[in-house]
Amino acid sequence: MQIKSADNRILQEQLQTKVKSVYFCLFIFLFYPIFSCWYS
Repeated sequence: MQIKSADNRILQEQLQTKVKSVYFCLFIFLFYPIFSCWYS
């Protein structure tokens, strides 16, 4: 049981990092054109 819960925790952490990276890419994708228009 303990090993299974540890695996679950690792999977959840990996999922959280994946979600964070996806949001980070979306943030850059959305805001890069705005910033490039702003500074030019």
